[in-house]
Formats: sequence, C-alpha cells, structure tokens
Amino acid sequence: MVLALLASLPAATQDRRTANSETERGRVSDAGPSRGMGSMAGRSIPVGSASRTTTSSRDAGTGVSTGTRTGGAGSSFNVPKLQGTSFNSMNSYLMWQDFLWNLQTRYFLDAMYLSRFYRNSEPLVTPHLMKMVVREPLSLSTRMLAAVDELGTLVSDLEGGKPVPKQDITTKAQEIRELAKKIRKDNTLSFVDQRADKEVPKGENTETLGLETIRQLRTMAVDMNTQLKAMYDQNSTATVSVQNLSQPSFESLSKGIERLTKVIENSAKHL
Repeated sequence: MVLALLASLPAATQDRRTANSETERGRVSDAGPSRGMGSMAGRSIPVGSASRTTTSSRDAGTGVSTGTRTGGAGSSFNVPKLQGTSFNSMNSYLMWQDFLWNLQTRYFLDAMYLSRFYRNSEPLVTPHLMKMVVREPLSLSTRMLAAVDELGTLVSDLEGGKPVPKQDITTKAQEIRELAKKIRKDNTLSFVDQRADKEVPKGENTETLGLETIRQLRTMAVDMNTQLKAMYDQNSTATVSVQNLSQPSFESLSKGIERLTKVIENSAKHL
C-alpha cells in the first residue's frame, strides 16, 4: 500500500503544475486588453480612408453606428452610438481617437490615464491635455517670433543704408518658414483647431521686401503666439468647438507666414 501511495505522488504533482500553468495563462490573457487600452486609437482608420472600414448598421453619415470597424492592422473595435453627442460624424469620432493616440505615442503616456477619455461621449480636452498639445507648437512659435524680430532688424538696417549680406536675410526667412511649417503640420494641434482655412494677409501688397512686409509678418507671428499662450493657460475642461473662434486658424497663419517669407527670400536675391 505504501508503494502505491509513493507511485501516485508524481502524477498528483504533475496535475497541480498543469492546473497552475493553466491559471497563469488565464491571468495573462485577462490582463492583455487592459494593458492595450489606447491601442484602439492607434489602430483607427485615418480620416478620408472610408474604403478601409466597414459599418454593419446605419450609414456613418447619419451620426449613429453600432457596427464594428476594422483597422488596417486587422484589429477591430465597436464604435459607440454617436447620436446626441458632440461627434457630428464618424470621421469626427475617429479624429478624436487619432488625437489621443498621437498624444500617447508622442509623450509616452500611460494608456490607463487616457482610457477615461476613450469612454467619453464628448471630445473633452482637459487643461493638462491642452498643455501637452500646445507645448511644442508654443516653443516653436516663440522661436519664430524671435527670428522675425531678427529679420526685421536686418531689413531695417538694409533700408537705412547699412551693408547687410543677402544670405543673412535668406537664411533667416527660411528659418521662419520651416518653423511655421512644423506648427502647421502638428497633428494634435490641428485637431483642437478645426477652424476653416482663410487667406491671410488678405488684400495686402506683399510683393516686395520692406518694413511693411516685416510688419505683416510680425503681426501674424504675434497673433499665433498669443493664441497658443492662451490655450496653454486654459484652466478648465472644454469641448472642442469652432463656433466661437473668429481669429485666423493656425493653419491660415502658418501659410501666410510661409508665403511672406518666400516673398522676402525672392526679393533678397535681387539685392
């Protein structure tokens, strides 16, 4: 009888090990999705790529959907019902997801911190999120404003009869244009600033190099910097909105600055 008991011990031990192994695998499987919160936005379909998505219920244009959308990497997620929310279309909802994903990947944020924003039915931007959005564009804008002032000094000296190398003017104009382009191409900033693109400056004579051109350039650079500072100092949570904004958008200002710097650069070639 003792021999029979000893023979059964290895089998019992093996059964316990197997059970423990199955339990551990179950824990890993259960923990996986929680660590993956936030990947939903990273796998969302870029705006304008409707051919890569499928909606199993109503058309996306109605603003209501309960279907499953599939991302480019083969992942899928259920889109909540959008009726009665601030998301006026499926694209606006997906833009919100991409916005959060861009913030998460840029600043290596904890996905669990952003999970509460994914669950919201409103595109709410907290002061902390806004500071992250505006931090880099504001830094670029401050550098650009300083470069505009330096360019203004060069042009002022030129008109005052002082010798100014044209390469200095060209280099400074190119620096300003590159900074404006970086701000315009910032994906997270473009989400919180959804104002229509307008031509600025409008109806102004900007065909020649001079102090008037520098004045227009500085006006736009100051406008951009002032708006970005106000956004950085936001102290309340707000829904992304474009209804009460009458100032030129950052895209409009950036394009205007880029256009003026090209005028300055071309004029400098003929000095």
